[in-house]
Amino acid sequence: EATRLSGINIVKVEASTYVIAGFFAGLAAIAYAATYTTVMPGGGAGFELDAIAAVVVGGTSLAGGVGSILGTVIGVFIMTVLKVGLPYIDLQPHYQIFITGFVVILAVYIDIYRNKKLNK
Repeated sequence: EATRLSGINIVKVEASTYVIAGFFAGLAAIAYAATYTTVMPGGGAGFELDAIAAVVVGGTSLAGGVGSILGTVIGVFIMTVLKVGLPYIDLQPHYQIFITGFVVILAVYIDIYRNKKLNK
């Protein structure tokens, strides 16, 4: 409501947001299809958790409002290194999940600590 009252055309912004998101979802689908030989419906299930983890590791606050594109790109890089690098060193799958989860929990803890420090 505050956005509408400030004079921003909500319908236009919302529609353009969906268009941009759809474009990048299509681009991601093309990249996924190029990487894997078979594409199955539901093949990307679970990727949303990886995306959220990458954004959190990149420094975006779960409380909302604070984050940057560069931080998100760095978070994606870190999560990709974990996802590709841990199997490469022959680490067992349950340890891979543990280490990835630890990195995400550490990022959330740092975010909570940073928010507490800023609010004091």
